Amino acid sequence: MVKLVKLFPQYMLLPAVGGIALLAAAGYMVKRGISFWLALAVLVIGFAILYILALSYGVSALQNRLAWLYQNLEPERFLEKFEKLLPRAKKTPALEVTVRAYLADGHAAIGEFDQALALLDGAPVVTEESERLSAALLMLNNKGLIHFRMENAEKGKECLDKMRELLERQDEAAQKRYAENVRILQCHYDALTGVCQDDAYLRELVRNGTTALFRVNTSLLLARVYLSQGEINMARAYLEQTIEKGRDWLWPTKKAQQMLAALPAEE
Repeated sequence: MVKLVKLFPQYMLLPAVGGIALLAAAGYMVKRGISFWLALAVLVIGFAILYILALSYGVSALQNRLAWLYQNLEPERFLEKFEKLLPRAKKTPALEVTVRAYLADGHAAIGEFDQALALLDGAPVVTEESERLSAALLMLNNKGLIHFRMENAEKGKECLDKMRELLERQDEAAQKRYAENVRILQCHYDALTGVCQDDAYLRELVRNGTTALFRVNTSLLLARVYLSQGEINMARAYLEQTIEKGRDWLWPTKKAQQMLAALPAEE
């Protein structure tokens, strides 16, 4: 999160300008005969408070923008504002990867899958050891989801297989951290190519998913899962839920409307 705050350098003016004022105040205190150590404490504590305030403003600005996409379901508004931040991320590869992933989510939310894939394909190589794995898995997960939503089952499976290959070389903690991502991708593949039986797991995600966009996308996936099982009425119920919980301009909503219209009439 601290790294993402780099996208809002304007807030760093607060500790920069405030630090100069605090330095002048500390110098004045020493000049007036006040203890050097007391003046130093005022300087350090004051700067720390200003820095924390700057970070909090940056975090708030970031969360507000992300909320437009993930909670308020307004991807076009999100893209308009967030695309301007990409040039600021280009000096830090891991940060650029994260920003591109968010932007790809925004394009995918309105069905602009080619633009989403182009953003992910243009991501830089992350060489930092501590961030290389998470960046690679983020790219593979997002590409896999997009291919599955485009019904490119085999391309999605390639991403899934690469994720598994990477995770096999990691410790148990890393495998657990990405277990849900792998499981969801597997659900997509199974539903497109055969039968997925993981509907109980997906129902729990629809109920308790962390964001509105995630729940809407998972609801659509669950409808596809029930279609793979031949459970037409259950599929219809989750297609209707996707439409109800989504927005007219979202891709999952439009896709749900198409799928619902293609279902046989209720008996």
